[in-house]
Amino acid sequence: MAKIILPNRIKISGPWLIDTDQLQQLDSILNEGWESLIQYREERIGDIVECRLDGEQEEEIDGKRAQLKERIENSYEFSRKEKQISTTFKSGKKLISTSISEIISDRNIKDETVEKFEITLICGEIELDLSIGDYSHDLVLTANPISTPIVNNLFVELERWANKFRPSKWLSMWRSFAGFHWYVLFLLMPLCLAFVPDNDAEYKKHLRSEAYGILENGIEQKETQKALEILLSLETNYVPQKWTTNSSNALTKFLIIVTSLFLMSLALSFAPKIHIGLTPISNEKVKRWRIWVKTISITIPSIFFTGIILPFIYENLKNIFTVL
Repeated sequence: MAKIILPNRIKISGPWLIDTDQLQQLDSILNEGWESLIQYREERIGDIVECRLDGEQEEEIDGKRAQLKERIENSYEFSRKEKQISTTFKSGKKLISTSISEIISDRNIKDETVEKFEITLICGEIELDLSIGDYSHDLVLTANPISTPIVNNLFVELERWANKFRPSKWLSMWRSFAGFHWYVLFLLMPLCLAFVPDNDAEYKKHLRSEAYGILENGIEQKETQKALEILLSLETNYVPQKWTTNSSNALTKFLIIVTSLFLMSLALSFAPKIHIGLTPISNEKVKRWRIWVKTISITIPSIFFTGIILPFIYENLKNIFTVL
């Protein structure tokens, strides 16, 4: 018979920007889940007690039930019962509580910035961990034994909460490749030089264009001198000092592209990190970083389109219509 093995661990890439309202929703899920785990533990202990008392004499059952229940509650399988929410701050302080709401309302940490946030639920043989921060920007959720329906249900609820507020894919990529874009900028610099034309090459292109026009209609007597000048200029690589190209415009385009790439790289250097709104200052940072992310989401595509794509399209269209 086939057996379905459920995943007991998920990892969602950061950076996580979680505000107070989202944490309150998480707190509600944890409180309801913890009550369900406690109830499940009591039911399991009761079932084991009744199973072991099965067949005992009626007059002996009441006395044995209390002793047996106490012994089972103190056994390794059922003695572990812990709900812990651990918060580590950048100052080095660490706060351990049993409720997210309790941490949020603690005025002693109002100026602290959260560095790591970890939730641990242990109830009998059931273990559940959720952590964000420290050496990673990711959220990691694990639960055991996942085959137990009540554990799987709580795991699914927490996974649903995480997916609801998870960072966008491009934000995760931004955080993962922060700093790498400077290498891309240096690699693109030689390509940008293509927008600065060579005067000699441009002048020869101009002469060939004129020669093509003369040959297309046939060389007339009055065009003989012009044709000879073109021929001699091409043969001797002569470029008159008075002849100018659109090199100044091309240089302007080059500077626009380089400036655009530099501004984009500079903006992308300030990538968001993990911020969890357990304290007023952390919650304020979450709001500010969200504004920054929205700003970058608009400005980077705008700079890229107006500073790079539009000049490229314009140059190609101009070449097409010149040929026509």
